[in-house]
Amino acid sequence: MIGWSEFHTPNLKGGSETGDEVNEKALAWLRKNATNENYYMHINYWDTHRCYNMDSSWADRFADYPVTQPWPDEDAIAKHQSHDGAFTANRQFKDSKSWVDLMPGAVQNRDDFEHMITGYDASIAYVDAHVKEVLDELAAQGVLDEAVIIFSSDHGDAFGEHGIYSDHVCVDECIHHIPLIVRWPGVTPAGGDCDSFMLNVDYAPTICSMLGCVDLPEKWDGKSYAENLQGRDGEDRDYLVWDSSLYTVQRAVRTKQHLYIRTYDCNDYNCFAPVELFDMVKDPNQTTNLAGDQPALVEKLQEKMDDWVRQQQSTGLGNPDPIFETIKERGRTPT
Repeated sequence: MIGWSEFHTPNLKGGSETGDEVNEKALAWLRKNATNENYYMHINYWDTHRCYNMDSSWADRFADYPVTQPWPDEDAIAKHQSHDGAFTANRQFKDSKSWVDLMPGAVQNRDDFEHMITGYDASIAYVDAHVKEVLDELAAQGVLDEAVIIFSSDHGDAFGEHGIYSDHVCVDECIHHIPLIVRWPGVTPAGGDCDSFMLNVDYAPTICSMLGCVDLPEKWDGKSYAENLQGRDGEDRDYLVWDSSLYTVQRAVRTKQHLYIRTYDCNDYNCFAPVELFDMVKDPNQTTNLAGDQPALVEKLQEKMDDWVRQQQSTGLGNPDPIFETIKERGRTPT
């Protein structure tokens, strides 16, 4: 990745492919090709996206494991009833009528929330089972310990943050804090972990470095975290910049302690202020906006955001800032 770029990723069923359908193709390919040398295979499962439309029996295993996360509680959910916009508490489905067993028609109380979380857990169990099928096939072919397995995601989902439930509407922590699990036999230490700040644009240089590539493109935005993956001190970032323009149009700066959010177009949502600041150590659910109390910190984080924008503009590609292009396409004015 260099600066702002645009990618189109077509798929045949628009994201409605089930894990069964994906594995039908993936496992067939592995049976023919798993023992070949030097191949790359990308497998994408959609099932953890709303709506959780796998068989409801996938939730049975959680019957004896109640949802333990304390937030959002009844008071928080009650406050969310006045929020408007897609995927807020009362805009989960048309007329609040769910067409799947594993999701409530609306989130009006704690029982509805736990219903949704159990459905989400069921979807994760479903994907886990299909990942296991792939690993089992690699093992059956005798190449599991020769294969590098990388598991990640394009985004997370909100479950109450900013009053949003089960989708990726904004630039909140829950949307951008995604999994990265790497199993590289003989390289990554079993059970190791790393809490360094990393971006998905770091994946390519990291993998290339670990494969022995020494001449990486100088203009790549990403860094190599090869040392981190091998259990040693390596790269980190002081802060990250995130943005989103699918529903809301926002940009954010995440430091080790704070999340600063600038909303340029809230679309039809009424749950976002133009400027927000959250202490992610004390307030991980982003319930208290500190922007009015800490103007100096807001100014400092805005400067970091502006520096990042200038860096993207300096790549020489000439591409405009995509979030403002989105606002222009919508015929709206930035706030």
